[in-house]
Amino acid sequence: MVNLHIIGAQKAGTTALAHFIAQHQDIYVLDGKEAHVFDNPQFLKSTNKMLFAKDAIAKRMRNYQSQRYVCDATPVTWYQRRFLTHCFNFNPSAKFIVILRDPVERALSHYKMSRQKDAETKNALAAFLSERSRLIAARGNWQLRSPLRTQSYLSRGRYSKQLKQLFDIVPRQQVLVLFQEDLAKHHQATLNKVFAFLDVDTQTIAPERVFESDKEASTVGMFFAKYFARLYYVYHGESKSRWLNIISDN
Repeated sequence: MVNLHIIGAQKAGTTALAHFIAQHQDIYVLDGKEAHVFDNPQFLKSTNKMLFAKDAIAKRMRNYQSQRYVCDATPVTWYQRRFLTHCFNFNPSAKFIVILRDPVERALSHYKMSRQKDAETKNALAAFLSERSRLIAARGNWQLRSPLRTQSYLSRGRYSKQLKQLFDIVPRQQVLVLFQEDLAKHHQATLNKVFAFLDVDTQTIAPERVFESDKEASTVGMFFAKYFARLYYVYHGESKSRWLNIISDN
């Protein structure tokens, strides 16, 4: 049974973190990293969700060798309350890790990924401006190509809402919140926090250059997209100090 989840945020370093901790002798990361169980449309329709989840996870444990922790790293999990609720109910004793990134940079990285996957045709500014209407039109549609997944650029950076939701569902002692810049700049120290949280032996994991994003030419449109995103988060009161306050208050 999965007893460790890296639940978000998407494009904030979840793949890198999963890659690093998978090298620890006591941690097994599911094959493919992201099981996408609790957000799977078939799971949501299933009449026996526990059996569906167990079967889906078992298929991703082909090389499991009795490691103490089995980790699923599906970032969309904390974005939707019911996904997180199902995830927690599957194993209420599991531990949860969140890794956060500057929300503007996260949104731009998400946008670039959607462009690469042919899930976006608009320029960045137009995509950000039309996000709200797109998400309203797609409400309730969690199919794999839904705008709720591919075009939720700014809303996924509303970390305050998602942190409060997380602490409503998961006991505080079962949650560790990290920041991508710490993993990049203080690699081993950040991993040591993870190992202490999991109560496993400290293990040295070599750093790798995993944070380099695809280069994109600086354009006037991209400049205004970033400016709009900054204003969006200022308007919604999103800041690192606010996130830290929410974390410390729980």
